Amino acid sequence: MSRSHCKRVPSSLKAAFEADKEQGLRTRGLSVERHAELHAVSASRLYKWMEDADLPANRLAAWFHNTNGRAVIRYLAAQAGGLFVPVPTGRKPNPMEMAELQQVLAETTGALLRFYAGQADADATLGAVQQAMEALAWHRGNVEKHSQPELEF
Repeated sequence: MSRSHCKRVPSSLKAAFEADKEQGLRTRGLSVERHAELHAVSASRLYKWMEDADLPANRLAAWFHNTNGRAVIRYLAAQAGGLFVPVPTGRKPNPMEMAELQQVLAETTGALLRFYAGQADADATLGAVQQAMEALAWHRGNVEKHSQPELEF
């Protein structure tokens, strides 16, 4: 499990597009202009889609592929009452990944305690709980696949 499995659900679709855009720039060096070329649209059109959170559904698969981001998927899954769980590989997590899981679970417990004490709002608390559930669901799937791990290519 990597840190990408422990990210919070974005607060809005616009924020999700922004996070994915940054992910594409960080991991693939993909500027908005280059991303627009891959979509066969102008950069101004792509900026407008992101600003209005109005990317056409038939463009989402290319968006995910080009940015390597999952914030939009995570946001849409949460809005539908679901979880986004990347496909586990069955490989043993490293100590850093386990420490990240422990941190997410501790932060979620803290968020729940603050909420029940009247010191936090429901949206922030739900975001923390969603993040923990996604991380645990990934580990559940990873344990299931442990006896037949995927090969690295």
